[in-house]
Amino acid sequence: MDEQATPAGAKSLRRWIKAPHPPDEATLERLRARCSAEPRIVQAWLAGSRMTPSEGAPAYETTDIALVLNPPLTPGDASDQAEMELVANLGSALPDTEARRGWLFVTEAQIRRQSEHAVLLYSRA
Repeated sequence: MDEQATPAGAKSLRRWIKAPHPPDEATLERLRARCSAEPRIVQAWLAGSRMTPSEGAPAYETTDIALVLNPPLTPGDASDQAEMELVANLGSALPDTEARRGWLFVTEAQIRRQSEHAVLLYSRA
């Protein structure tokens, strides 16, 4: 998760950080309720990223929601559509702000390695 391809094919360097603009508690409760309604979501984490584009654009920070899914997403059109629908549903629980937000699909092992930068928001019992 340290590099991410951008749509134009260029690479960006991702460095995990604490969420720079965490949502308020009421927003997090709405997000938790949406997560509990989505059977594939095993965990949701609040984290942040410092993105450094390789094309000379300035670095920027995002507040991210990292999701652990079961089953995980697999490359392909159906999975891409499922990803977009999931993000749209969850994203509607978050108010519009000027802060940048990101959605990450991770494994539990990936997010646990970033535990100093991530806060568990939701875990399916």
